[in-house]
Amino acid sequence: MCAAARQQIETPRLIGHRVTEDDFEYLAKTDSDWRIQEHVYGKVQTREESRLHLERCLRRWDQSGYGLWIFTTKHAETIGHADLFPSPESPGNLEIGWVVLPELWNNGYATEMAIACLGVAFDDLQASRVVANAQARNTGSRHVMDKCGMTPESEYIYRDGSPSVRYSIDRKTWTARTR
Repeated sequence: MCAAARQQIETPRLIGHRVTEDDFEYLAKTDSDWRIQEHVYGKVQTREESRLHLERCLRRWDQSGYGLWIFTTKHAETIGHADLFPSPESPGNLEIGWVVLPELWNNGYATEMAIACLGVAFDDLQASRVVANAQARNTGSRHVMDKCGMTPESEYIYRDGSPSVRYSIDRKTWTARTR
């Protein structure tokens, strides 16, 4: 895989910037919001856990040249974030994840961020395949995966005991969708 991704991503409505130390308060906010964490970790995170989360994100950028982007509107309103990381559930593959602030759900932002990150994964990082995981009952994330061209791959029980699903998309499918 190529060693560097774009540090800024632009979409028709959004700008994503590489996460920095200045983004701690945003991460602490999303990490402590049950409406979000119900679907991510299954529990809210403390400020210390958010600090460790940020440190992992910064370290991944430094070590691998890709990671988490914070997305804002072109008028600097924070929307959410999207992340590319080595998949712990599907070794050898990149995984994509996203968070949108709850008051902005159902505006297409998650799909827009995910498509931008898939472009980075396939175009910049030369990934051959990208996966996404969600709780089986998380119909919102499953809908985003469908809209991005990802297909259901498997159902499994996540380590926290929740029924989960894995979707994936490969380079050939991505290229056919975007060319």
